[in-house]
Amino acid sequence: MWVILALTASCSVMCHARIMDPGHSRPPFHPLSPPSPSTSSSSASALRVAKRDVFDPSCKGIYNRAIWAKLNRACEDCQNLFRDEMGIYESCREKCFDTKIFPACVIELSLNLNEYMFEAELIREL
Repeated sequence: MWVILALTASCSVMCHARIMDPGHSRPPFHPLSPPSPSTSSSSASALRVAKRDVFDPSCKGIYNRAIWAKLNRACEDCQNLFRDEMGIYESCREKCFDTKIFPACVIELSLNLNEYMFEAELIREL
């Protein structure tokens, strides 16, 4: 953990020093230029990963990507809140958000428990 933090800090310092170097010039920014082929392929693969992330075969109820993403975001936020605890994210999502971890995360994040549990029930069962 400390190694990653140290590497991140050193990279940040080196990048900042490079930008502050008087001889350093940034490449021009062209917001309307078409994306390069490598950028489009990486964007497409990121989109495919994002699409796969929304599908959970244990959820047999209504298929609503927005609700699923909202519940999933709560699990992601919970994992970020409790970074020292490994597996919070997976445990929170397990059985289509039907574990004791999910409501505990919702409560810890000060979210509306009734709303989140109702939405979890909607996507869990028909």
